[in-house]
Amino acid sequence: VQTSRHWGDKGNRSVDNGNDNLVTVCKNAAGKGITIFAIAYDITAAAVTKLLKECSGSNYFEANTGEIDAVFAAITERIKKSTLHITK
Repeated sequence: VQTSRHWGDKGNRSVDNGNDNLVTVCKNAAGKGITIFAIAYDITAAAVTKLLKECSGSNYFEANTGEIDAVFAAITERIKKSTLHITK
């Protein structure tokens, strides 16, 4: 969830426009086959975590202070398993 105002399609700035812009970016990226990873770092607000989950699907992670290294390690392993390796 955005906390600052962003431009919208009618030339006005609002927090809702920021949220709408984020949803649009997520949908467009997913439509192009781009994998999105999201980390809710020390975030407990339900509106924020919901939006991050919707954007990243199964690539959503939560981390509190001291847990970020483990989350990045999990993301690294997920990428390694999904990457095609060609050897000669």
